[in-house]
Amino acid sequence: MALTINNDTAIHEAGHCIISYLATDLFEIKFVTANKNVSKTEDRTSIGGLSGSLKKEVDTLTFEDHDLMVLICLAGMAADDVNHSDCQLTEQLYDNRLFATKMTSNKYSGDCQLFLPHIQRVMPHLSIKQRPYTISCQRLLHEIFSNQVITPILIDLRNQISNSPNQTLVSHEIIAFLDKTELKNWRENEWREILTSRISEIKKKSISDILLKYWRSCWQKIFDSKFKTS
Repeated sequence: MALTINNDTAIHEAGHCIISYLATDLFEIKFVTANKNVSKTEDRTSIGGLSGSLKKEVDTLTFEDHDLMVLICLAGMAADDVNHSDCQLTEQLYDNRLFATKMTSNKYSGDCQLFLPHIQRVMPHLSIKQRPYTISCQRLLHEIFSNQVITPILIDLRNQISNSPNQTLVSHEIIAFLDKTELKNWRENEWREILTSRISEIKKKSISDILLKYWRSCWQKIFDSKFKTS
């Protein structure tokens, strides 16, 4: 049973809003809508959407900035997962084929378009493959949206979007609403530590992968040398 309703556009967009709010130094929200007619002014194939802009020049974005943008892009899908599963998350959500199907579907086409340039900038800094990286993004987002503090905020923001005129909220309305919730304190006290730990863990995995590849290469050379001389 879903938290709200299945295929809920408003909760999908609320997910994007929450991560954008956490990334307020990087990304500025213009408006969010669950109204397909409003959304089509930005993207003719969309049934809802978040409109906003970067606060930095693209060429100045760091690895951490691109990582944050990937999280913003995947946040709608993660909110859908939490909604559909009623916060009962399973490993099936990380199935490669399921993720690929979602990313190529019309429902997530807009998210995917925004996602691609940032994932392309992230991957050269990592030795791990793209799918393990995106799984780490999914897991973090699922943990956030199923958090006992944040799940009610996700639902309340969903309701705010759904019940607003034209099912649309502009920037100052979103910020004013979220500033009154526990999310503001959570952003200031928990979020930065979570991001620091995440980046450290990702880079640690990359270093481990590099070392593993190095030792495999060394052992292969030793094996080949012995094989040739025997």
